[in-house]
Amino acid sequence: MSSGWLEGVGHLFSHLVEEISQSSQQKKEELYRQKNKLAELSEKVQESFTDYDTFYDLGRYEQALDSIDEAILLMPKLQNLLEEIGVEVRFQKQIGASYSARAIVLYKLNRYEESIKALHKAFTLAPELELETDDFLKILKKRLNM
Repeated sequence: MSSGWLEGVGHLFSHLVEEISQSSQQKKEELYRQKNKLAELSEKVQESFTDYDTFYDLGRYEQALDSIDEAILLMPKLQNLLEEIGVEVRFQKQIGASYSARAIVLYKLNRYEESIKALHKAFTLAPELELETDDFLKILKKRLNM
């Protein structure tokens, strides 16, 4: 889940640094603030994904669920910050994939109805995920006798 989802952030930092060097003092201060906030927020998102992977691998599913939920909450904030900076980025597929990961953890916790809801949310955000998780959805529905 954690590998490479924010590949373009390094490019964004260099773009901000270049913009900062060409700006007035007041603008520089605002751009530095945004750059620092972007770094902090992207680090928190990456950390949430890493924690999810670790907890899932250890079978600590409640903590994995908390970690993926945190990532799901943080990604729209990161997207909004990027838009403030003037960068058009959509994390729909990443958020959708996160809901798919959430569905798997909920399944492991025997919370099947919530798992189905999470999958439907994933499909709404990233319809291409439906093909990837179709078998999982069939298993869930069978479990619930749907």
